[in-house]
Amino acid sequence: MEDNPFEDDLAPVPDQKTLILVNTFVVHTAGLLNRFSTLCERKLEAVDRSIKRVDIQLKLLESKLRSVEGIEHVRASSSAPPPSTSASTSEAAPVQTPSTEPALASLPQVAPASTPPPAPPGTEP
Repeated sequence: MEDNPFEDDLAPVPDQKTLILVNTFVVHTAGLLNRFSTLCERKLEAVDRSIKRVDIQLKLLESKLRSVEGIEHVRASSSAPPPSTSASTSEAAPVQTPSTEPALASLPQVAPASTPPPAPPGTEP
């Protein structure tokens, strides 16, 4: 067996220096992880706020749709193309798929909000 010629020339690293190096590494790593977790928490809070805002908007839209009479028989088409995300024009025209146009045409017309609702039959205004 051949002896390592450099084995006798190297002195062991003092314990105090090893402890300082390990402690420095732990402190720096803990600081990095704390900053990372803070950043992740802020981003998750922002996503949570966005999800809650979208959920509230969805509930409002659903309640508005429930207030329209005769809409429960209308079905959405699964073959409808995805909406375009380009904002090349300032006004976007509503897009209706051919499969929903006949169903929408059969819905009763909704009076504008500025006119009072008609009185029930048999009552005098």
